[in-house]
Parts: sequence; C-alpha cells; structure tokens
Amino acid sequence: MKEACERIAKAFTANVRSVDSLIDFDQAILVTATSNLHPIIASLEEAGKVQAAKDVRNRLTAIENIRANDSMKRHYGTIFSQCVVLLVSYFASAVQDLFKAATAHAFASGVDVPITQEEVKLSWRDLAGQIGDLP
Repeated sequence: MKEACERIAKAFTANVRSVDSLIDFDQAILVTATSNLHPIIASLEEAGKVQAAKDVRNRLTAIENIRANDSMKRHYGTIFSQCVVLLVSYFASAVQDLFKAATAHAFASGVDVPITQEEVKLSWRDLAGQIGDLP
C-alpha cells in the first residue's frame, strides 16, 4: 500500500510541476526574446544611434510588460483558468487512484472496515462502464 501511495503522490507531484511550467512558459520565451535586445541597445548607443536605441528600448519595454497589457490580460486569464481546471482534474485522478488502492488493499488484507458490510446497488450498464471494453 505504501508503494502505491508513493507512486500516486509522485505522479501527482509531476503533474503539478508540469502545470507550473505551463503557467510560466511565456516567461521563458520572454527572457529569450528580451535578453538579446539589451546588447543591441548598448551597441546602438555606442554607435551614437540614440533614436534607434530608444525605439528598441520602447519595444523591449512593451515585450517585458506583455502580461500586464490590457489586450493580452483576457488571454492570460484563460490560460490561468485552464491550468486550474487541469490541476483539479489531476487532483481528482489522484484521489480516485488512492481510493482504488486503499480499497484493493483493504480487501486483499482482510481489513474489517464498516464500509465492507455495505450493500452496493449496481446496474449492468454501470458495471459495463467500470469494466470497459470486454474482449
């Protein structure tokens, strides 16, 4: 049972990390895009091309502030909401896996818990849905 719980926890942790990286994916792109503009600005200033350096700096500022840009806010809100939905789905899956593992462990080890005395009403359609496709 301990191994099953550790496996489920490990999978859930990996799923949460993947959602975290999805949320911050744009930051990796922004860092890549903006890190190359700083040397260009410096080169333009050294060459005396002040207006060109100012233009690049203004574009750099616009890129760095893209998350706060009103026209992009709703897109970031949608991404964030979808990440929350994904986290809830991963959580529900982990809880389902824990329930299945605990139930299997209780039956296999003969643990006498009150729920094992309960009757379960199940239709053939429900049963078929739980079994899946039969050969």
